[in-house]
Amino acid sequence: MLSAWLVLMAGCYVDRSGADGFADGTPRTGCVDGCQNGGVCVGAECLCAPVDFEGPTCGEWIDDCENVDCGNGECVDLVRDWVCGCDESYATDESGRCTVEIKDCLTPNACINGECDDSSGNVVCTCEPGYAGTNCAEPVNCGKPPEAPSNAVEFALSGTEFGETATYVCRPGLQGEAAIVSCQADGEWGDVDITCVNVPGCGPAPQLQYGHVLTPAGTDVGDLAYYSCDPGFFLLSFLGNAIQCLDTEEWEPFYGSCYLIGTCDQDPCENGACSEFPGAVTVVECNCAPGWSGPRCATEI
Repeated sequence: MLSAWLVLMAGCYVDRSGADGFADGTPRTGCVDGCQNGGVCVGAECLCAPVDFEGPTCGEWIDDCENVDCGNGECVDLVRDWVCGCDESYATDESGRCTVEIKDCLTPNACINGECDDSSGNVVCTCEPGYAGTNCAEPVNCGKPPEAPSNAVEFALSGTEFGETATYVCRPGLQGEAAIVSCQADGEWGDVDITCVNVPGCGPAPQLQYGHVLTPAGTDVGDLAYYSCDPGFFLLSFLGNAIQCLDTEEWEPFYGSCYLIGTCDQDPCENGACSEFPGAVTVVECNCAPGWSGPRCATEI
């Protein structure tokens, strides 16, 4: 019961809004200093993966090229990975370094992600969308997503390479449809176009990962929002399952999280480490390895 009580004390809902807080200055998450650069607040700690940052608040950039010597080319820093962009007439070997001299289209890795043409006497690569470089080895990477407009916050980031997305939602007290922008083939993000309008009272209640929230009486001052978990999850909450819309037109913080029901000896975490919290109902939390997400770390990202 003691470990379960500690979980109750530390619980917080998942939130990508960083240090944004309530009107009285109370942080919106249990991560007091906020999670930067797309990191997620989980149990009062910032989970940085899969973004290319680390540290207590995901504020320290990871230089994946720090110890990489590409030889005849330059290292391109990706998200928790690297690739060598080769000089003209060179391609990558099995280690990914630029040591192979390109002589014709039969040269290994002459055009890794593209079509090769050597009819002119020179090798010319036409890269597939999302790839660049002399031999089309470099995934297009858009880097850090655009800053959120003043009326919105960045909510989710699937990655920063071609085709991956960043999602933006309206700030508390505003409502509107989420905006999803994609990393485009030219290495640029799309524009963040989101319309958010004022709503009476507190507006939509904060969402709960692996759960849902109901506001049966509405979202005016004094109304309550009730939380519950999806099937297979159990709600651990410090102050019950409801929060109230305050007269400041902000929702109270919700100190609770939905945890996966089960035990670690059942191997619930496919690609991550399992933490078990016994109590009236035994629950587990999966800390996913880089490149995996979801309650069981089963979704590749």
